[in-house]
Formats: sequence, C-alpha cells, structure tokens
Amino acid sequence: LLSWMHVSKDLWYGLSPGQQDAIRRAAREAVRESYEATESIQCQRLTSMLDINDGIHQLNRDGSVRRKSGVPASARMTMTRWPEEDLKELRASTAVYLDSRAKASEAFAS
Repeated sequence: LLSWMHVSKDLWYGLSPGQQDAIRRAAREAVRESYEATESIQCQRLTSMLDINDGIHQLNRDGSVRRKSGVPASARMTMTRWPEEDLKELRASTAVYLDSRAKASEAFAS
C-alpha cells in the first residue's frame, strides 16, 4: 500500500518552504493511512486464523475428546510469545542459513 515519490534535488530546492512542508505532510499522512489499512487487514486475517477452531475440542489419537480436569479441552488457538531461549536458537539458525545462502550465491548476498 505504500507508494513512492521521487523528486530531483533541483526541483525540490526550487519549491517554496510551504510547498515542501505540504509534500512532507501529505507523505506522512499517506504512510499513516497505509499502515492503518495494512494493520486492519492483518488484524482481520489474524482473528480469522485464531477463531477457526472456536467451539472445537482437542482430540486424542484415538479420536476421543481430550479432557482436562474432566472438561473437554478447547482447540482454540491463542497467541503467545516464544520463550527467549527458543528465539535465540531461531535467530542463530536463521543467521547460519542466510550466511550459507550468501556464500552459495552472489545474487543472494547483494
């Protein structure tokens, strides 16, 4: 949703301070609107993903309903933060993978 506007320096410095300010304000507003629209769509999609199992219970391997303290266990998805130790491992593994790709391909590295 973001867009770009390219203006040569000669043209930019030929604009009055008021014109430059108007362009800056319009750019800030466009970025804000773009982020709001993207966030709104992402929130809707995330809610749809999280709600997909509403009203559904977890199942055991044999197909029977899994119970916790005698109550059917919900299959509803929830968001949670990954443990820091796991995040460290994921970051390290990602760095190793990206380094290997960069070494294998000049195009990837640039």
